[in-house]
Parts: sequence; structure tokens; C-alpha cells
Amino acid sequence: MSRLFDTHCHLVDLSEDLKDQLTSHNTIQFLSVGTNPNDWQNTLKISDLYSSVHSAVGLHPWFVADNYLNDLSLLATILANASEIKAVGEIGLDFNKKYQAYYNEQLIAFEYQLKLANQLERPVSVHCYKAYNQALQLFKTIPSQGIMHGFMGGLELAKQFVKQGLYIGVNGIILNSNARRYHQMIKGIGLANLVLETDAPYGANLPSLFPFDVLPKIATQVATLLACSVEEVIDQTGYNASMILLKDS
Repeated sequence: MSRLFDTHCHLVDLSEDLKDQLTSHNTIQFLSVGTNPNDWQNTLKISDLYSSVHSAVGLHPWFVADNYLNDLSLLATILANASEIKAVGEIGLDFNKKYQAYYNEQLIAFEYQLKLANQLERPVSVHCYKAYNQALQLFKTIPSQGIMHGFMGGLELAKQFVKQGLYIGVNGIILNSNARRYHQMIKGIGLANLVLETDAPYGANLPSLFPFDVLPKIATQVATLLACSVEEVIDQTGYNASMILLKDS
């Protein structure tokens, strides 16, 4: 069987017991994302320890605060000196009211990181919440490739992001029987534009013993929705992920 590819997880936040299990699951590749200066170096260390783990680092919108310009400068230095980093992420916009004091700073930080990724020819891993139009405007001016992680904007918006060069990450929400809008989005986007993700340890419907065991279940549900085989889903989503994240490997 082909290898599953989890394109978005936070391995630094796993328990030590779960980290120890990574070596025994050689049927999965991982992109472990860092979100702020406190976890960037540990994210890189985990990718050094495990051959199946690839790293991404970025300043997540939740961590855009008064010192964000210093954080962005540090990020630029890390990216310039670590060619093994596969993507810039997790970055993006989150216009939840609890972060409204930093909406403008989020836009500046996101634009800066998109330009940085463009200059370094690296893809992006993007978090977007209630800021889809703002994100689209930036993508239209800054050529980007990457993945819309945890995308909940529906089919028509998903099509617009795909048009800008982004893949749509499919996570455990697909397993909810009442997630009709989400299912409609997957059917409308099609396998050529999808990748799989868990967002472990924070994602939906994760098994407690080993959260990545949800990946075959996600693949099976995608296959059901698209009337194709599970193997085809694993092959195509793995190929999509590899083309965007490992093209220089």
C-alpha cells in the first residue's frame, strides 16, 4: 500500500508516548508545523529525529502580538538558514473577535510571510477563519502554492483558492455524518485538488491511542464520496502532497 501523507499536524504537542510510536508507523509521512517562536526549533528537531517527518515553521495569526515584527525577523533568519524546512506555516488570518485587536497586524504578517515563501520558493500551510476574502486578495497579488488547512469556507470559496494554486486539506470533520456542506465541498473539488490532514493532537475525531489512525478512515470516506477506491485516494493525495511539499527532495 502507498504511504499516507498527513499534511498538517503538530508533533511537538504530542505526548512523549505518542512520539515514540512514530517510528513504528512507517506507512505515514508527516508535515509537522510550527506556529510561534517557542516551538520552531523543536519542530525542526523532530524532523531531524524521524525520517518520515518533514517540517514547516511560521507565525500563526493567534500569535501575532505586539512583538510580531521581531518574530517575523527571526522567522526569516531561520528559513534562510534551514533549507530542509519544506513549507512556511502555519500562517494565515483569523478574524475571530477574540483576535480583533490585531487584525491589521495579522494582515501585515500574512503578507510578509507569503512574500517570504514566494522568495524562497516554498509552499505555505494556511489557517483561515472568517477572513477568506482578505486571504484571496493577497493570493491574487502574491503568487503562492500550498495548502488551505482546516478549510471550512464551502465549495465556491474552495474553488477560488484552488484557482490561486492551493490544495484543500481534508481532516476528520469528514467523518461527521451531518457535515453535508463539507461533503459537498469535497465532491465539488475532486481528488486532484485534495490532501489529507489530521491536525493532531487538536483535530476532529482523533483516536486516543494513536491519533494518526484516523487517516485511513478519512481516506475511506473520501473514496465513498468520490466513488473511487481507497488506494486511489491514498495514491493521489500522497502524490499531491509530495508534489507541493517534497518537489525539491
